[in-house]
Amino acid sequence: MPLVAGELDKNQLPYRIVYTDRFPLDYEILLSTSGVHGIIIKQEFIPADLISAVWIRKWVSPGSFVTEGYHPGIFPESDRVLRQFLTTLKPGTKIMDSLECISNSENKWVQMVLAKKCDLLVPDTIITNHPYYSREFTQSRATVVKLQIPLSWSMDGGGEFFYTTDWSDFETSQYKELLNAPLTYQEKVEKKEEYRVIYVDGDFHCGVIPGNIFDRQTDWRIPGTQFQWQTGKLPAPIRGKLKRFMQELGLNFGAIDLIHTPKNEWYFLEVNPTGEWGMLEKNLHLPISKSIARFLSQ
Repeated sequence: MPLVAGELDKNQLPYRIVYTDRFPLDYEILLSTSGVHGIIIKQEFIPADLISAVWIRKWVSPGSFVTEGYHPGIFPESDRVLRQFLTTLKPGTKIMDSLECISNSENKWVQMVLAKKCDLLVPDTIITNHPYYSREFTQSRATVVKLQIPLSWSMDGGGEFFYTTDWSDFETSQYKELLNAPLTYQEKVEKKEEYRVIYVDGDFHCGVIPGNIFDRQTDWRIPGTQFQWQTGKLPAPIRGKLKRFMQELGLNFGAIDLIHTPKNEWYFLEVNPTGEWGMLEKNLHLPISKSIARFLSQ
């Protein structure tokens, strides 16, 4: 957020940062049948009809990290009212992106089906907790195993995380008890490199993870992984397919993961509607925050 705030400051555009998990502790909301709606931040009343754009960077439910001192009923009610406040914004307010679009787009199965509809390559995949189908799949091809959500959450947004893992390693890992869960089994695609693509309203900002790190592991996000980000460029046909894919999802923003193979094939893995991008701007000086600020101010 500070990077985008800096771009807004350069253009002398007023903004306020609202941390959703701090409502109703740090600010107030007014919804009225008289038509007067607003948010009060540090005693400043901001009418809803003066808000021209909203960027939902991360939606963390109110009170997520409050453990004591408040009635537990406060926070579910606060979450509902905060969502209702967004519906009072005037028609034409730019939103990156609506909560409905974000929620719908987080469905990984829907992503893969839609990616194929948009003529993107997708690794062969099954999601199952049936031993016959998982055995049949893993015995017929090199396979990686994934979960779709973290195993736990913590205050810093981290928590126990299950990284993409080779099936051969998974069987002997501490997580083998997860076999009772419906796991995502996916064909292991050979990587020349992996792309993290930040899509902002038709702009593509590409960071590349060199393929040699995957000689040692299957997931570049594992803590302690050492590599240098490189700048990448997508072929025009792939950009066109990804743009269609994002438009079908209704997303103006997303962090897209792709595999580029030695055979020059491009495989879609997933899109995170609120994915991380700061490391790309920091390491590669990609103008991602400028793209976001431009969308919000147009």
